[in-house]
Amino acid sequence: MLGAGTNNELKIGYVMETDSEFRGLLINAGAGFKYLIGTGAAFRFEYRYTHSRLKVYDEKESFNYHQFLADVSIFF
Repeated sequence: MLGAGTNNELKIGYVMETDSEFRGLLINAGAGFKYLIGTGAAFRFEYRYTHSRLKVYDEKESFNYHQFLADVSIFF
């Protein structure tokens, strides 16, 4: 999975504010696999990465967000 986008909005509480001085960049990437155990179950593992960069007027802020996910599925 891979995605990217830009915006000119800033969320403040429940309100989205738009201004030409707002600049945002968002990058999403991820990978995963599923391992079947016979015909009745499976393990799934995923990694997801998000990079967000925001420029409001002259201030810049960015963060990286990492997620590791694991689950078990049982098929009936």
